[in-house]
Amino acid sequence: MKEIRFLSKAMYADDNLYTLDNGHYFLDYLKMTRVSTDVKSPSIKAFLVRNGMLKLPNLSIENAINIFKRHKEAILHNIEEVNIQSGKIQKEYSGEELDHKNKQIEKILDKYNWLKDYHNRECEKLSWVHEYKI
Repeated sequence: MKEIRFLSKAMYADDNLYTLDNGHYFLDYLKMTRVSTDVKSPSIKAFLVRNGMLKLPNLSIENAINIFKRHKEAILHNIEEVNIQSGKIQKEYSGEELDHKNKQIEKILDKYNWLKDYHNRECEKLSWVHEYKI
């Protein structure tokens, strides 16, 4: 883990791992996308110098925009799907079984709300993806 953090700091001047409360790690893919288009990050500066460029290629920025756009679409689609399934469950179950199902749905929606908040925090940090906030 130390090596990954070291490389991340050296290449992107940022720690691209996100620590969850339970101690598990995942690659912070939105932050990674964001810093890979940040001309202040060491590896991006080096890339520009090495290639005699003054700015990032449009394709790099378009790819980053598409990642944020598709991420937003996926979150909204999945939240809608959970709500549709929830409506069906409300009609099909009752009593303790319905309570159990509702708790499961609540846990799933909590995770999507966390994902939405994570998405929005990263959108705030890049002016050209603000429009993809949820």
